[in-house]
Amino acid sequence: MMTNPMMQASVPLNSGYGSSDNLSVLAATLQNSGDKPKELLEASRQLESVFLNTVFEEMAKSVPDDNPLFPETPGREMYEQWFRSAVAKDWAAHGGIGLGDKMARSMGLTEAQINTANEQLRRTAGMARYREIAK
Repeated sequence: MMTNPMMQASVPLNSGYGSSDNLSVLAATLQNSGDKPKELLEASRQLESVFLNTVFEEMAKSVPDDNPLFPETPGREMYEQWFRSAVAKDWAAHGGIGLGDKMARSMGLTEAQINTANEQLRRTAGMARYREIAK
């Protein structure tokens, strides 16, 4: 399994995307989030991102290496890995396939708590984009 150098999350992740260390950190975050719906939803979506990245990595293995549309170039593998990771993270952050929300519900969050946490996460992301633009 390839490492993922570009994954940045509020929960510190190690380089091996599906490693037991990463899953242990996420599991601990989920257990310690208690009455913090935002943190619980964010951690469950990060876990969904790990799952989606694994799915994308396996799908990429089905593409032949001698594809003339995407010739072999230096750094191609790293770029493709980064791209799949970024897509998985973004997709999960915006609801993904619903796995993160489903996990949050199974841990006791109500639909209202999920909606409130979603709004908080959107505001936080919006402020981060605003700060980047204002630089």
